[in-house]
Amino acid sequence: MAGYTDLADGKRWQTLTNSLVIFYFKFDIYICFNFIEQILDSFRTSFWLAEKHWFVTYYDDYLFSIPYFAPEQMDSSYQSVIYSTAPNNTIFYNHINELAVRKVKIDKHYFININILKLKYSIPLNYLLRIVDLNQVKHLSILSLEYLLKFMSISIKLLCLYELSVKNDITKHAIKRMSTYAFEQIQKLTIRISDEYNYYIIDELFLLFLYTKYLIYKSNIPSPYIMIRLINGFVHLLNASFISCGPFSNQEQIFRYDPDLLVSRVKQLTHGTSLCRIYHIPNNGSEFIINWWIEEQVGSFLCNTNIIHILSFYSYLAIKI
Repeated sequence: MAGYTDLADGKRWQTLTNSLVIFYFKFDIYICFNFIEQILDSFRTSFWLAEKHWFVTYYDDYLFSIPYFAPEQMDSSYQSVIYSTAPNNTIFYNHINELAVRKVKIDKHYFININILKLKYSIPLNYLLRIVDLNQVKHLSILSLEYLLKFMSISIKLLCLYELSVKNDITKHAIKRMSTYAFEQIQKLTIRISDEYNYYIIDELFLLFLYTKYLIYKSNIPSPYIMIRLINGFVHLLNASFISCGPFSNQEQIFRYDPDLLVSRVKQLTHGTSLCRIYHIPNNGSEFIINWWIEEQVGSFLCNTNIIHILSFYSYLAIKI
């Protein structure tokens, strides 16, 4: 709810909420720095703190009750000052489950409930151990594949990890450094692959991430047989999304006029019910998404190559992945 500072009156809200057991609120209000503590004092009475145990925070131009409306995401490069009626900021930080870590240090806080950890920089491992409980991380986003080597000595701390995103292109050099390892817990994988030695890199990925069920591939697709190789190689695959900025028209012709040519070359598709769709971005003639869904049951294959001219759909999909 947006409003003026008259909404931020703890004494008035005390009169209105006296009979309530639960009261959650979030107000979009700009409060001048000089008046923040004065306003919060109206929420520091015995009614709010001792009787109801309701705590209020002002952060990033929002006044809200915690932990219910505390943010779930935080970027270490942007840290607004936290003003709160709570005795400390533990309640606030314990509510955060997604953390992006950059060069800016946040040594004062230890995050115990981070499910999604995005490393935007080559962060030293000893620093990560000081600020994040790695036992809780389920999705790890890193810049380069080699960064995983830093976790080898503490692999027991990554037992909950099942999703990995690698932002930069995976190169032949990187894949060679990882050749003696296997990450069997990874079920969802988001990758980019260097154009050089791409078949060699792809074949090594099958050994490195043996139990991948969900694949998001964000490199150019020079040939549909790249997709075939990936779908065949990840034998446990249930879904694959290919997001490419390469020429669209040639790919569309293959899907539209001869989908059986691809299906006959994909092992999983010849024995199950599968669906393939192409989503073309109308404002960018070279950008498209191809989604494959694979089910392990006897049935049929459907290739839907209708071009979707709804940009908002692509935006939604991009957020979900």
